Amino acid sequence: NSMTLAPTSADATVQVYLESADTTKYYIIKDVVIPVGATLKIESDELDFDSNVFNLFVKLGGSTPVDVIIR
Repeated sequence: NSMTLAPTSADATVQVYLESADTTKYYIIKDVVIPVGATLKIESDELDFDSNVFNLFVKLGGSTPVDVIIR
């Protein structure tokens, strides 16, 4: 229904995307910098997809840990 992303120790660069079986990527967010102390929430209407067709990926641009909650 939704996803929240929150860096735990420093600013973090994040990508969230869907990937099809033929490895085509569809970005929901790409190279978004989330400041430490902030939380980015992706709502259900932005995250609606068929899990039989697509895989969901969260990719970090560095080594900063990010808490990810998917509901």
